[in-house]
Amino acid sequence: PAVSALLAYHYRDWQESRSLKQRLPESLIDTWYAAWQTNSASDVPWSVERVRITQRGKRLHLANSECNNSYRWVGDAELFFGSYLVGAWHSTKNPASRGTLILCLSNQADHLVGFFLGPNRYGLRNYGALVFAKERRGLESGKRELARMGPTLHEVFESTGAAVAQWD
Repeated sequence: PAVSALLAYHYRDWQESRSLKQRLPESLIDTWYAAWQTNSASDVPWSVERVRITQRGKRLHLANSECNNSYRWVGDAELFFGSYLVGAWHSTKNPASRGTLILCLSNQADHLVGFFLGPNRYGLRNYGALVFAKERRGLESGKRELARMGPTLHEVFESTGAAVAQWD
């Protein structure tokens, strides 16, 4: 019975992994260029790095390298509706630095655009733009795509006259 249960468990994982592979665009599993807003008062408003996406069972695993600001992170995500990568990340050095991300895969599967949410260097909650591209030059077109998506949260607050203090 124990062997049967073990086989059934691993068979289910294998089936789910196989199902995920069938739903994933083949080009998603790769090393991408990535850029994310630092949202800090630095001379470098965007961090640029490489991000390797691999598959681990039912999930996608993300790990960065070659970051221009030396920040190291890893994360796990799932693909929803064939286009939306939703997951969580954490720093490899500072366990308190962790957050979430959501990215949308382009129709050509050559870039992803979205946002991250997590603490800044001072521990304050923060969000920012996030772009992945197959080629480095694709980062700029991804940033432009995000800008066309609509106003920033600050602009939404300003246009509606809603002060953040009113929410407290």
